Amino acid sequence: MYPLVVVVITFAPELLRAWLGGTFAVQSADVLRWLALGVLTNSLATLPFALLQGVGRSDTTAKIHLLEAPVYLVLMIWLIRGYGINGAAIAWCARSMLDMALLYWSAARYLRPAAPGWLRDMTIVAALTPVMGAAFLVQTPLQKVFLTTILVILFAVLTWRWTVAGGRGTGILRLLTGR
Repeated sequence: MYPLVVVVITFAPELLRAWLGGTFAVQSADVLRWLALGVLTNSLATLPFALLQGVGRSDTTAKIHLLEAPVYLVLMIWLIRGYGINGAAIAWCARSMLDMALLYWSAARYLRPAAPGWLRDMTIVAALTPVMGAAFLVQTPLQKVFLTTILVILFAVLTWRWTVAGGRGTGILRLLTGR
């Protein structure tokens, strides 16, 4: 999901311009960027969500979502009043990040021995996500292609190093090599 989100965040104005026209792209590029970041964190939250559901703790996920609802509502109203549609996108992205953090925190107690590995894996995305903020700053197509290429290569190298080369990806290696 990370490489796709990097492309969407970096090329949001161009994608929207090609799809819906220039006027819409100018008004909506930042919204698309915030929503893409929220989709990334939401996709990462599916792992602990599924774990909690699988161990019979659907009550935990329900409590988390009930806890988030009033916080999200207040944040959404405040940000929409101040920033309009951009505020709505920022509020949803923040809710998604809070959801991911609470779900991982809740799931960690069921995976005590594996938790450090999960935390290390999360640093792949956590370390590269602020760099995606550079996508808001780059303007020329060449800069955007360069930034996207660097981020995707960094993600691939870190993912390979910490999962496959780290010994946790032996099944993946068997599939790739046919052994």
